[in-house]
Amino acid sequence: MLVVSAPEVNPWRLHSSNSRGQIQIIFGPMFSGKTTELIRRLKRYEVANHSCLIIKYANDTRYSTEQLSTHDHQTLPAIQATELGCLKDESEKYSVIGIDEGQFFSDIVEFAEDMANNGKIVIVAALDGTYQRQVEIIGGPEKYKSVCRTCYFRISPVKDSTQLLHLVEKEKSVVVHQLNMN
Repeated sequence: MLVVSAPEVNPWRLHSSNSRGQIQIIFGPMFSGKTTELIRRLKRYEVANHSCLIIKYANDTRYSTEQLSTHDHQTLPAIQATELGCLKDESEKYSVIGIDEGQFFSDIVEFAEDMANNGKIVIVAALDGTYQRQVEIIGGPEKYKSVCRTCYFRISPVKDSTQLLHLVEKEKSVVVHQLNMN
């Protein structure tokens, strides 16, 4: 997952006419933790007394129609939409706007720029490419990678279950040894 952020904004100036907002982008492949990171950031802003609007793509009904949900079922209440422009008036009430599955919104760029220019913090979680690997974003060291157990074990030095059991037992003995040292 690639994390991109604009410069920080003074939270006391979020609603003044000359304030600058920011756009934070969380890019990555499927199952890389993008929605988890989005929820983590939104919860932090809520703890800091920011009002947060959470938007999910209306056609994403895998886990819930009324909540943003991760694959491990962490949830936050969310508004559904297929276009973001219709939420401009509603967005004025909030200082932070979180958008999940940003790749599905055709007006994401215009909406995010407009909101940031109005002093909002906009956090977008989106795929870094299509299933055909088109328009893939090139990430740096902060680009999160998805974790697939089958692929992990295919490229892992551990090739069979006996090797895996041996490594697990070895790790257990190291942990026990470290505990006994304390």
